[in-house]
Amino acid sequence: MKGRLAEEVFDNINYKLEHSIPLTKEDFIPLMLCPLMGGNMSQKERFRKGFGIIHSTKNLIENSDKLEAILFAMANKFLDKTEFNNLKEEMKMTELGLFLYNDGKADGIAEGISQGISQEAFDNAKSFLKNGASFELVRKSIKNISDKELQEIYDEVMAEKAE
Repeated sequence: MKGRLAEEVFDNINYKLEHSIPLTKEDFIPLMLCPLMGGNMSQKERFRKGFGIIHSTKNLIENSDKLEAILFAMANKFLDKTEFNNLKEEMKMTELGLFLYNDGKADGIAEGISQGISQEAFDNAKSFLKNGASFELVRKSIKNISDKELQEIYDEVMAEKAE
């Protein structure tokens, strides 16, 4: 790949776009491999241009989101942390960026709900056990707590009662 120049790949795609020549899947394969090619363009610039091309042609090609994901993974591999973080900031509004943001947001909400329910379940279980409810009764009453978690609470309550 070092024998090929990344600039030639971008020039070829840009030529086709400027002259309304339809792009094919085969045009995007070299684009994905640009980080492995030779040339004077920096790695960060190669990724920036690659994302720009994919984003501007997303209505013309199938699976543009997959191409963005491949390029994103390669950028993570080839760029240093600062360059990668700068690139992530630039691509926040691409479809992949929005997907990653929304996916992370959904995970955060689910985690928050899970922790909220768990905390309530812990508090209730502890309260029931302190007030004399049996392990089995608490197990049947509180569904969103694991046996291991309930056993830990039970052990804690029994240790407190023994003191």
